[in-house]
Amino acid sequence: MANAGGPPQGWWEKWQASSFQFWIYRMSRKPYQEFRRRELEARIPAWAQRPLPYPKPVNRRVDIADVEPMEPEYPSPTAYFPNIDNPPPAGAGRHFYKARDTRDRVLDWFTVVPNVAFVKTLGYGGMGIALRLRKEGASPFDFVVKASLSSAESQDIREEANQLRKMNRAAHCIQTIPNARLGLPEQQRFLFDIPPNDDSSDDGQSSGDDSIYEQSAASRERRTRREIIEQDPNWMRRRTRAHRARIAEAKDLVERRQQEFKGRKRRRRLGWITHRYTGPDTWDENRRDIICLEFCENGDLATLLTKINDDKWLQRDRPNVPNRVLWSFWLCLVRACTAMLFPPRKFHPKRKLGDPRPFNRHPAVDNAGEGKRVGHDLFEEVGRDDSRWWRAKRHVHFDIDPQNILITGIDVMTRDNEHKIIPRLKLADFGLAKVVKPRKRNCYYRNLRHRGKLGHFAPEQFCMDWDYIPLVPGSAAGSEGPEVSEEPIAGNYGPAMNVWQIAIVLWQLMTRMWAPMPPQLQPKIGAHARLPDNFCPLLLDDPAYGYIDIELRRTIARCMAYDPKDRPDVRSLLLQAKTCINKRFAGETDAFIRTWIQEAIYDA
Repeated sequence: MANAGGPPQGWWEKWQASSFQFWIYRMSRKPYQEFRRRELEARIPAWAQRPLPYPKPVNRRVDIADVEPMEPEYPSPTAYFPNIDNPPPAGAGRHFYKARDTRDRVLDWFTVVPNVAFVKTLGYGGMGIALRLRKEGASPFDFVVKASLSSAESQDIREEANQLRKMNRAAHCIQTIPNARLGLPEQQRFLFDIPPNDDSSDDGQSSGDDSIYEQSAASRERRTRREIIEQDPNWMRRRTRAHRARIAEAKDLVERRQQEFKGRKRRRRLGWITHRYTGPDTWDENRRDIICLEFCENGDLATLLTKINDDKWLQRDRPNVPNRVLWSFWLCLVRACTAMLFPPRKFHPKRKLGDPRPFNRHPAVDNAGEGKRVGHDLFEEVGRDDSRWWRAKRHVHFDIDPQNILITGIDVMTRDNEHKIIPRLKLADFGLAKVVKPRKRNCYYRNLRHRGKLGHFAPEQFCMDWDYIPLVPGSAAGSEGPEVSEEPIAGNYGPAMNVWQIAIVLWQLMTRMWAPMPPQLQPKIGAHARLPDNFCPLLLDDPAYGYIDIELRRTIARCMAYDPKDRPDVRSLLLQAKTCINKRFAGETDAFIRTWIQEAIYDA
């Protein structure tokens, strides 16, 4: 039983609490409060007495009759936090002042960098802050600095920077600005991170080039976690003991480092040290964890959704998003998923060639032969043969939503229809991204269940299957076991989960609504009769969306399938989208599309 009035303790109570939270998520229109810590602590009997695991039924599907119908929620302008560039408003809380202090601290770091000016604060949240700065000079450009609100050192920022390095040169993923281009010193690798409790393998030793996507013969021949445990019952105990020893050693190193810093600070305060430490920086005293990113000048898809729901916009003759724009944006999203499966820096056939020479300061386009590139950017491709699939990466973003899809500009020199008049989208915010590994312990997958935002969780996270996994309640071995790694849906995070999340994003553009809450499993009747079980409401049933290409609507429905194996793979989606951007629709001339883009995006 959970401790009275406190949060869940231990892996089993956390398992029970997650089961309760996602039960509410599957059934209720507004599950927000159940995901808050205070509410969870106040409702201990509701989750601590759940008789898990449930006996396995024949069909593990939500009873549609028990689910509350969705309530359409239309985007509108919302100010989540007061602007820290303005004077503090009445009642400004601690978060406001913390964000302002972080802004000042980051700008202080840039005082040593010549020709850098502050433009504005783009936003801040519970974990970090984003600032827009400008690099002056012969070729001025704006860039974005992302930093942690907690301290100058941040493991979250370092992990996001590592994920972004894996997406280097991907045309549809946000790119970092090299420190050398800004005049910042290069930082050495940080040696004091504490390993995660749920993963005994060492991510720090991987460059991201090794593949863990199980398609090769060698991968299929590897023993499963269950086979290893059955053949050597003490194997799990030895691995856990060794991992805990590594964690203890890392914590001891961190503690000694902190004590050294405190000693230096005290000696400096007493006047025993009158200068800043300049010796061999074994402890990395002057560490500054930030990420410098390219600036996307046209906002994000959340801003676009707000714009096209404005009262003045809805008075237009044709306020809906045109089919050509929908297909072009869908291709961008599919290419971003392709980048996470086949990172261009490792797979693009032209990755080793020099950049094509620009023309009139515009990046040149090279689409001759296999592989397209625009300037330094490599367009994501899958490849024509199956020999590369076993090398694919199981890279999952976990946080694909309209706020994290940024809008850039067109490719001026392009010779095809891709981004000739419709701007390019880029996937951003890789702070929750992770290369998900196979054959891991149960707690590894459970800890990933809450990654993401409400409304954008995938069936791999919210499905009922979690409640039927045969674990021994309260047993310590349950957190280390192999059961979740053997599930077809629950915890099966992979490329299909990225496909689900981009489909949710395009569903929002097509309906001009926020993501449906709760997820709406569609009955197997009418247009859904021949489709797999899916969570795609309205698009195939409501005549209001009849103007949208039926091929695109059916594709989105398949991508929102309950079972990951029923969703289309990235290769088929990419081939389809590259063909369908050349479709033509009544009234959607080039002039109409240019006007729509200008008014909806550029003039926003």
